[in-house]
Amino acid sequence: MTTTLLLSFFSLIPFQGDGAIQHRFLQLSDSEQLEVIADFRTELLASDNIVLHRAGELLKLDYPKLEWRAIHALYVYDDKKYAPKLKLKYKELSSRLSKWKKIGRLALPEGVPKELPSLRYDYASSSLFTPEVNRWGSALNACLQGSWDGSKEFSPRCEGVLDHDESMAVIADYFAHTYRDRDGNIYTGIRLFDAWNAETDFGISDVEGIAFLRNILDERRIESPIDDRYHTKLYQRISDYFARFREYQQLRHTLAALQLDPNAEIDILYEGLRDSLNDAWIMQQFDPRRMMNYLRQHPTRPEFLEAIGEDLLCITQPQLKLPLPERYAEYKASHANSAAELALITKKVLQRHGLLGLRR
Repeated sequence: MTTTLLLSFFSLIPFQGDGAIQHRFLQLSDSEQLEVIADFRTELLASDNIVLHRAGELLKLDYPKLEWRAIHALYVYDDKKYAPKLKLKYKELSSRLSKWKKIGRLALPEGVPKELPSLRYDYASSSLFTPEVNRWGSALNACLQGSWDGSKEFSPRCEGVLDHDESMAVIADYFAHTYRDRDGNIYTGIRLFDAWNAETDFGISDVEGIAFLRNILDERRIESPIDDRYHTKLYQRISDYFARFREYQQLRHTLAALQLDPNAEIDILYEGLRDSLNDAWIMQQFDPRRMMNYLRQHPTRPEFLEAIGEDLLCITQPQLKLPLPERYAEYKASHANSAAELALITKKVLQRHGLLGLRR
């Protein structure tokens, strides 16, 4: 089907108001909902478009599921386990307090983000945080408009494939914990990730210091109270591990967002690399397993970007007259047409199950 014809079909797809399809979808029984999703997956897998086919493959992946929890939900280490001699008093500080705001201005300058429950990959457990309410109706509404980004059902599954380094799990878990200062105050909504990402020295409680030593370094000789002379060295070790995890996670999160949607919202750090990363997906045939192996071969961000730069010379420097990757032009066209074809497939599935309002 030509691009012109696809776009003409796309323009005929009726707009569905926010929540309309979600409402109808939730009226279905559990078995009927599963039937709709299975039908959608089957149509994606049967598509000749490589991008849609890869999307169908993502929906076949089976992950352990966790009860949904906001990224910034309260998640603290047990002070009695890691620093019993300090006998800390448990005190939570909310974002309304001035003491919290002093830290929050640096760690979360825009405040604690409000997160809509949606599928999210968890690096600590290699699982998917899954919202209680089935949001596939909303996802299908987004797909009906040709949007991958709005569904949040695909990129978390891709992200899990790209997460190949098992040693990152314990590091991810550490930085997911809530920040606590040296007086023992717990800052609701601020993670250790946010504190270290602020690149300033807040100071952490011995609880989090000992947790790092035991859980990440497997170091048990040092106990609380930690000698002040060791704090600088300890903070540097934590900073090094944080930088390693942040780079690891950001790169994979960005790649996962771009696998199906070349225009997905990504971290500003990677915005200037969007075209190169999109071309990298074309070269890897939109296959997350192939991209995962590429990441394994080039594990750091600089190594990965350098390798991409070399592999893309055939595109970025056409004067060299290097041969293009196999089927590059075909896959690039598939990328360009995927949104319109996604909309057509989704419309067909929704009509088949009466979710466009024709029968329900």
